[in-house]
Amino acid sequence: MANALAKNKTQSLAPMTPIESMKSVINMPSVQEQFKNALADTAPLFIASLIDVFGSDGYLQQCEPKAVIMEALKAATLKLPLNKGLGFAYLLPFKNKGKMTPTFCVGWKGYVQLAMRSGQYKIINVGMVYDGELRSIDKLSGEVDLGGQKKSDEVVAYFSHFKLINGFTKTLVWTKEGVYLHAERYSRAFQYDLREKKQLSLWSTDFDSQAMKTMIRQILSKWGILSVEMVSAIANDKEEYDEEAETVRKIKNTANTGPALTFDGDKPGAGPADDTKPPAAIPQEEQTNQEPTKATVPCPTREGDKILVEYCDTKCKSRPGCPAFDDGNGGVEDMPDFA
Repeated sequence: MANALAKNKTQSLAPMTPIESMKSVINMPSVQEQFKNALADTAPLFIASLIDVFGSDGYLQQCEPKAVIMEALKAATLKLPLNKGLGFAYLLPFKNKGKMTPTFCVGWKGYVQLAMRSGQYKIINVGMVYDGELRSIDKLSGEVDLGGQKKSDEVVAYFSHFKLINGFTKTLVWTKEGVYLHAERYSRAFQYDLREKKQLSLWSTDFDSQAMKTMIRQILSKWGILSVEMVSAIANDKEEYDEEAETVRKIKNTANTGPALTFDGDKPGAGPADDTKPPAAIPQEEQTNQEPTKATVPCPTREGDKILVEYCDTKCKSRPGCPAFDDGNGGVEDMPDFA
């Protein structure tokens, strides 16, 4: 009996495996409620796929289960499956200050899916351009001719294209070298691969897929109509850090967070604005350094001009009745004689 109790106690003190830890966090009522709010009846299927993705990725298992779930909820909110074979969205582990950190990333198919849901796109496409297919690009209109004859299987560029319901059309083409330079500059995963001479990121293992994602992301963020879901996807897709994503993140994180502007009429108990209040007194030290202000009046002869009495032309034919010479009673008693 004592041996059995000791055995059970030893088993209860044994550390849980990463998958067991993940399941224990997922089964928490608060976590279940968040997935249900995002996915309704499909929540159990999404959770099952999340456990499958977590269990098949040794690097992801080194991440905190709670952090993995927080990133997975981003995919759930966008209703994008995390199945790697589908390519809509991914959970990619990155090493941050020696600690593995999960990161939510959207695939090119995910961006196309979100665009289609918006109902604004009649046509949307992305793909590779082979040697010989690119004939010309009109720099002024942006029109692209890809009707050339394919010469080989060599990929020389990538394109993205859409046509809106309202008729607006846009096509974007980047050379393969241009896409490579973009990845080298903005992808943390690719930077790590190049620095450590490894092939762990999708840029290293599936360059074409990542290139097409970049093309569809660039054209949608610059020229497309973005739904709330698409804005959220761009802001939360942390695999790449480009200008558009950074701008969206800044707006999302800082909009409406500053102090509110308060006007006199908005203050509690404030009445109508009083425009008759005298200006605040000027400090004595400032008064001594300021020249007296001279009043100006509209010139009746030169429309739009302002005049001062001492600058008036003495031969001006409009001086009789000129407001610059008005004595305050509608007369011109103080008007100087004409020269």
